[in-house]
Amino acid sequence: MKKIIFAWLLIICLLLTSCGAADYPAEADTSAEEQTTAAETEAETDRSSIKDSLPDNLDFEGRTYNIFFANGFNWDSFIDVSEQTGEVVEDAVYNANQAVQERLNVNIGYKAEDKGDWSTISGIVQTYILAGDPTYDVFMGEQYGLAQIVSNGYFVNANELDYFDFDAPWWNHSFMENLSIGKDIRYFITGDYNLTTLNQAFVLYYNRSLYEKYYGDADGLYKEVFDGRWTIDTLCKIAKEAFIDLDNDGKTTEADQLGFLAYLTYSTVDPFMYCADIPYAARDENGYFTINMNQERATTLIEKLLDVFYQEGSCCNPKENVNQTFANGTVMFLSGLLSGAESLRDMSDDFGILPYPKLDDTQNRYSGMVGDCVLLCAIPVTSQNTDIAGAVLEALNAETYRYVTPAWYETALKIKYSRGSSTTEMIDLVRDSMTTNFIFAYSPVLAGVGQVMRGLVTDKSTDYMSAVAKLEKPVEKALQKLIEAFENN
Repeated sequence: MKKIIFAWLLIICLLLTSCGAADYPAEADTSAEEQTTAAETEAETDRSSIKDSLPDNLDFEGRTYNIFFANGFNWDSFIDVSEQTGEVVEDAVYNANQAVQERLNVNIGYKAEDKGDWSTISGIVQTYILAGDPTYDVFMGEQYGLAQIVSNGYFVNANELDYFDFDAPWWNHSFMENLSIGKDIRYFITGDYNLTTLNQAFVLYYNRSLYEKYYGDADGLYKEVFDGRWTIDTLCKIAKEAFIDLDNDGKTTEADQLGFLAYLTYSTVDPFMYCADIPYAARDENGYFTINMNQERATTLIEKLLDVFYQEGSCCNPKENVNQTFANGTVMFLSGLLSGAESLRDMSDDFGILPYPKLDDTQNRYSGMVGDCVLLCAIPVTSQNTDIAGAVLEALNAETYRYVTPAWYETALKIKYSRGSSTTEMIDLVRDSMTTNFIFAYSPVLAGVGQVMRGLVTDKSTDYMSAVAKLEKPVEKALQKLIEAFENN
């Protein structure tokens, strides 16, 4: 009876929880007595009985609903699986698609464009819409590309369609809120069906064996996180102490034992820009975002970031594959995405997963970020099936939430790829804190302001205020143009 009550309490918590920045003030209890087995965890997190609000008698009489998705990063195993393969996630995707088709009496057709990615998706979508081509009922494309055409009047406001229940737990509330420009305008939607949101979450990997060698307790960093003491200063200190110039050439290269490794100084800077919980943008009384980049905390942040990327023991823009270098066991910290855990599954040393650190210990929460190659859904004005769009996408997100996400999150990621219960708690933390930021999501149409720190770190410059001062007028002009376009459309 206690287990039944516990399971129902957990289900209620899942219903009340939405993705957003999270606080973790208490230290995690990782004692052996409290650790549950994989089977118990699966039973306690069972979502199969959580119902959606769709009517039971929906019948779309065999109509076809076509979904286009950019597949430049091979997302098909998360979206379109034509048959069961015996792989846990792919089978869950296949079963979810079949269940929705049978329930709604609808045929779901997929088009995977292998050349579709962040650089091409906007052009692909425009070609179909400007030609009045009704072939596709929803486009799934990278955030960076779709943001560039959001004001062109190409997409339907999902808030005006039937059957959507955006209060349901399978929708990423915080993410969509930061993508919405006005109070009642929602062109981009994302939830569990967009499993790439989890996949593209930024994380820091650390070598637990190396950390234990230097500090005695492989779980020590987890304790720092749960106690709220995981900061950029802590990251820099540990990274510097881990460095050994193995080839004695007086330089920091992949041939050495590294403290911090990043594959370049562009996208790897983005999560640091937002981990400090700096209020770059806020909504006004009309529901529109205003932008204020003149933030004193940002000047402190950029100074610390130059230490992260350029102090002794830090290596960025390396020649070798960073995941392989990390897997070799000679790197303390690796900047990456949650999807990278799969490539590390055969690593000999134990590795851990951490959220990006706070700017300082006065910050009351960890702020997670999702990369701008995440897939978003947008319903084109050319679709002839907007009357059933809400039902189909609601059902796909609900079914993914019930079966596909647990398969990837609980089985594939937390059990298959991670190392121990403490690491799984860190993955939970990352999931609960992940979101996007308005200026980051719309940076391509806001004069690049959402990625201003990329250039500063690349140029080794701390002159943040001068950089944002130069952008102030272009950004304000671009923002007003964006708002006017939304109002007109």
